[in-house]
Amino acid sequence: MNNCKFCSAKTSSPYEIFCSWDCCVKKAEADGGIKVCPNGLPVMCVRDDNTMLEHEDADHPDYKFPVEAECVKGERETHALIYANRSIAVTMYECCFAMWYLKDGRMGGGSIWTIENWRLTEESIKKINDYMSKNATSNL
Repeated sequence: MNNCKFCSAKTSSPYEIFCSWDCCVKKAEADGGIKVCPNGLPVMCVRDDNTMLEHEDADHPDYKFPVEAECVKGERETHALIYANRSIAVTMYECCFAMWYLKDGRMGGGSIWTIENWRLTEESIKKINDYMSKNATSNL
């Protein structure tokens, strides 16, 4: 076991440098890191420069909010919504783009996924459509 780099408590494995996610975030704050959480969500990513983000792509200039995609195998991913209109949504995940049809959540294209295996979750489709309704005069 190691000592936590923030509080000096023991880590749960020899491969970890922090005893908890909270200590990782507190260390980034103590080292002067900036928070990029435009939706007030908790920090989910800390970069090596101590930038703390609610999503790994939250600093993209067109980032709106996180949405969930799911695979037919049960796997889930949190994508960053960067564009939507009444028909489609465009998301980023690990710096790769994906396009989704809002009618049924099917993937229309993407560079790292098997299109027929992935869908936006019903909750994410609703979240995007609700946001579009509130901002009806323009595309996201």
